[in-house]
Amino acid sequence: MSIFVIFLAALGLSIDGFTLSFTGGILTKKQKLKSAFYIGIYFCVVQTTVAALGWFLGSKFKGYIAEYSSLFAIGLLLFIGVRMIFQYIKERKEANYESKELDHKFFPILALLVSFDELAAGVSFGLFQVNIVEVLVILAITFFITAFTGILIGRKLGLILKEKADLIGGLMFIAIALVDIFA
Repeated sequence: MSIFVIFLAALGLSIDGFTLSFTGGILTKKQKLKSAFYIGIYFCVVQTTVAALGWFLGSKFKGYIAEYSSLFAIGLLLFIGVRMIFQYIKERKEANYESKELDHKFFPILALLVSFDELAAGVSFGLFQVNIVEVLVILAITFFITAFTGILIGRKLGLILKEKADLIGGLMFIAIALVDIFA
């Protein structure tokens, strides 16, 4: 898996964290750089740890599914992408937004709640021949930057990007799966 594909995966995975941080920026009345830093660290640590756990599980089970590992990994990426698109469609139908203040200490829980995709992607990384340290560093940096910037620009951009974030992330994962199919 090339660094470019790993970076695309990291961007796709970071969409949920960005969306939550972005929304948190909208819901947080006080824009403190310190809070944005903590939120970036929370997402970085939680989501990278979950991806590492997924990689560990994927590498352990690789021997059992070696024949089908590429198909399984591509299937997981397609699943993540389709799931994110359905989530986008569901949110568009519900569209009931209620403004509430969020404390930055609540964000580690939010980061964990949206980490299913990171676990599944980690399993996929475990099935491919990847340098896991390189992957985790790219993921960690991307998770931190997207969460940090999400909280800072959330109030300025409103809900415009939030409405499209899951769609964009889902399409990115489908694109990654298609690249793997045709590579």
